[in-house]
Amino acid sequence: GIEGRGQVVQVSDTGVDVDHCFFHQKGGVAKNKEGSWQKWKRKVLQYYTSVDGEDYLGGHGTHVCGTILGNPKEGSHINKGVAPQAKLAFYDIGNEVGNLFLPWTKEEWTDMLNVAHKHGANIHSASWGGASDAYTIEAEWFDDFSYANPKFLAFIAAGNSGPNGGSIGTPATGKNVVSVGAVNRGSNADSLVSWSSRGPTSDNRIGPMVVAPGVTTESARAQNTKNNNCETISYSGTSMATPATAGAAALVRQYFEEGFYGNGTKNSAPPHEPTGALVKAVLLNGAQKIASGSMYGNSQGYGRVSLYHSLPIVEAQGNMGLFFVDAEPVEDGRTRTYEITLGSVAQCPDFRATLVWTDEPAGAGCKRCLVNDLDLTVTTGGQVVYPNGKKRADRRNNAERVVLPRTALADGQTVRVEVRATNLNRESFAYALVVVGCIDAAGTGPTASPVVVPPTDIPTEAAPIPTGVPTAAPVRPVPKCKDDKKFKSPPLGKGNNIKKRKCSYFAKLKDDKVRGQYCSEYKEIRQGCPKTCDACPGQCKNNENFVHDKYGSCDKIEQLFGDIAVAMASVCGNFIEDWGYVHTNCPVACKSCRPADADISDCCVADHYISGRKGCDNWKCKNLICTIDDICCNYQWDYVCVIHAEVECKKCKVKTSVQEGSLVRTILEPDT
Repeated sequence: GIEGRGQVVQVSDTGVDVDHCFFHQKGGVAKNKEGSWQKWKRKVLQYYTSVDGEDYLGGHGTHVCGTILGNPKEGSHINKGVAPQAKLAFYDIGNEVGNLFLPWTKEEWTDMLNVAHKHGANIHSASWGGASDAYTIEAEWFDDFSYANPKFLAFIAAGNSGPNGGSIGTPATGKNVVSVGAVNRGSNADSLVSWSSRGPTSDNRIGPMVVAPGVTTESARAQNTKNNNCETISYSGTSMATPATAGAAALVRQYFEEGFYGNGTKNSAPPHEPTGALVKAVLLNGAQKIASGSMYGNSQGYGRVSLYHSLPIVEAQGNMGLFFVDAEPVEDGRTRTYEITLGSVAQCPDFRATLVWTDEPAGAGCKRCLVNDLDLTVTTGGQVVYPNGKKRADRRNNAERVVLPRTALADGQTVRVEVRATNLNRESFAYALVVVGCIDAAGTGPTASPVVVPPTDIPTEAAPIPTGVPTAAPVRPVPKCKDDKKFKSPPLGKGNNIKKRKCSYFAKLKDDKVRGQYCSEYKEIRQGCPKTCDACPGQCKNNENFVHDKYGSCDKIEQLFGDIAVAMASVCGNFIEDWGYVHTNCPVACKSCRPADADISDCCVADHYISGRKGCDNWKCKNLICTIDDICCNYQWDYVCVIHAEVECKKCKVKTSVQEGSLVRTILEPDT
């Protein structure tokens, strides 16, 4: 049967009790930061100890993992996971009380996902998130990893902040993920629970994309007693609906890899390793409308996950057929056409077609986040049907579905399914398309010749052009810049080594960060040693020859992102081959200049705004923001500090700690 055989799911959460009978295996598992991969193990192949190597009593992570793939070694268990034959790669981001500490940089974020993906873990389950409905840096990082790794697909909890609209939380706001809301179970499975977060995202995309049971889910209870216990506990939350959906994805992958897609039986077709876009398309295609709210609305998205309606199995739906294409390229301005001939339509509930493409990441803070625009239409009986319940093309989502009721179909009828590349950011783009219904035959129809694409309201850049561009500061005369040979700093040092230092002392420092700290903290040093501190008035200017491979010149970058701090920080942090970091080439645009006469405060909480640095109105945040300042503002460019201050000022009660010189912050306590 289809139970997730051959699949590996990575989970990032508070920890997992590997001695619970759902995960117990001979010899345990290697827990370390090397990412040891033990492919011969029964259940847990990897345990990466980013924070620690345990779950807390009754832990969130153990429960989540049990829902996905929990399975006792001996005997049966009524509450085993959705994909009991799948295996686990675990990334521990929780401490002993369940607080989560996520990677802080894009490089670390990528490492978190890739440490298991490079070994074949193509599914990631994340039952955590933030409070913003915006396309944040975390959403961008998930999208970027998916775009770079087409087989990868992440499932992310929408949040438990309903019932208000726009309560969905990042990174569930990503484009290439599957955001999951929660419904009741059993006879009430068609009703959304009130606390399940609602969409849309801030740029008006569909979210959550699907819903699944998330109430009183019975799964593994962490004990950490090393006695192979089999206790379970009941939890509720979108944190419970998300792993159930991730488990369903493992079943979808096995379906294709073992050739079930031919006629619903194993090996009826050649093995096919699906892309993340195809897995997502299958899940969205079969999702069923629930009673709460409208289809494609803010409550349910594409509906409740239903593998029965997604994957034809000969024993269950002998007359339902499936047609798909995967990683299919289409050139900008061209259309690919598929002609589907129907059989006896009375034996199928409807006809469904879903198009999904893994879009390029947009810039954090984008107001229209779709970068590449493809369009799905279905034509039957001379009538063109548009996707997602719309009367025209969808210009915001990178998942589009058309459902035709049985009453709109006829035996032997030909249905035309078309995929058009309306506005691409490159010459061609790949997509996945899945069609389910009473299919008698399917084939590729004639491809339309290129046509002129009329202008659309979608920018070709990954983020919007702001309505207003900040006025440039007046340009001062540029005096000759040199250090003052007679200058001596305030007394510096410790113990018997306290001295007044000359500019040559700071110039000879081998550690640029130490020199930068002195220059940032002491206005006298910046003024006396402007050349050493790179603080000469007028010295800081953009590289006129620099060209970002996606966004263009420094001036263009500032026009696109200048009034969106989080977006500007993301772009300024890009490393461009042959150029280096954007912020070193565009210091004016990125606010990374260190003017000698700027009164740069030692604490972001100061009651002023200098070079993009921003403080808090609430003085209770002082210690927290000063900690951030010590780490980012005095060492790095200022937009980083703007983001940290804006985020953390809203979360003064969040515990923050400093570990080995890097900032670690709690994003969100997991559901309980």
